[in-house]
Amino acid sequence: YLDNTIRHPFFQACVMNNQGGMAESQMNISQDKLKAAPIPLCPANEQHRIVQKVDELMALCDHLKQRLNQASNTRCQLAGAIVEQGLSA
Repeated sequence: YLDNTIRHPFFQACVMNNQGGMAESQMNISQDKLKAAPIPLCPANEQHRIVQKVDELMALCDHLKQRLNQASNTRCQLAGAIVEQGLSA
């Protein structure tokens, strides 16, 4: 989010205003300019909705990771059983 904000022309114009005489390839920005630059935030209710959605997705990721671990364990047990059966045949 901050990367997109920093790259936005509005933000860059706010920060670079009155920075005259600087080569484009050299981007030295004072800390005061950065502190004074506006960082847009969405409304609090939207922030809460985003956090809730991220929490839901993280829980889903945790559940999927658990399922993958269970599948891996099952696969190892099946492979062991097949080898055991092949050796006893």
